Amino acid sequence: MRERYHLPITLLLESIGGLHARLFFTAQLPPLQRGFKKGCMAELLVYEGKLLSCIIKDANGSPLYRQEQAYRLLVSLGTLDWHPSPLPEIGTQERSPVHGPPLFLEGSLEIKKPIRKTVIVPGQFSSHRHRQVFNLADGTRTIDQIASLLHLSSQEVRMLLLDLQQQQLITISAI
Repeated sequence: MRERYHLPITLLLESIGGLHARLFFTAQLPPLQRGFKKGCMAELLVYEGKLLSCIIKDANGSPLYRQEQAYRLLVSLGTLDWHPSPLPEIGTQERSPVHGPPLFLEGSLEIKKPIRKTVIVPGQFSSHRHRQVFNLADGTRTIDQIASLLHLSSQEVRMLLLDLQQQQLITISAI
């Protein structure tokens, strides 16, 4: 049987708060509650118990609600069956270890804008996607706008930004 956590979102985040890892959870949402049709899914990307991304998607995988709005809806639904899942692939097999909490996770439900901190030499990126995200991180675009331009999910862009931030190539500012 697949591992699962039968908890409200608040208790799930509290129970995994001490883990020093990036985690990805999914939960099937009950049909007919809050207007959700069959097949709606919640996705959480968590780092040290802090929400990096919270999305509710329809059966086709299209986002219905994001971040704060999705989180509030999940809180109102109460207990759900959360399943840990593999992290979404973002174009690189290896990641540098994370040293300390990323700064942009504090208040992660706010809208954030990534900003380049340095001029970079082309060979310093671990993937083509990292280079694309770095080039778009000019302080004028939000994470969701970068995701849209690259045809990636917000979670994928956040994972790339996390890597770039750990390399001290970008910083994240609230708007």
